Amino acid sequence: MRCIWPGKRNGYRHLPALAEKIKGFQFRDLRANAGTDKEESGGISAAQDQLGRVTPTMTTHYVRQQRGK
Repeated sequence: MRCIWPGKRNGYRHLPALAEKIKGFQFRDLRANAGTDKEESGGISAAQDQLGRVTPTMTTHYVRQQRGK
């Protein structure tokens, strides 16, 4: 991650782009990302345990398909 104020004179110029990235962030993305990472490393049952889901069907709702697979 780069410094918010990289220079004294024009360090603020990247802030509009940073603000746009922040606008698109949703906390539910963290849950889906965690479930996806756990499924890749330990399988659907490990993701199911981590997310606290009773059925694999609901777990697959949170686990995302990775690009390129």
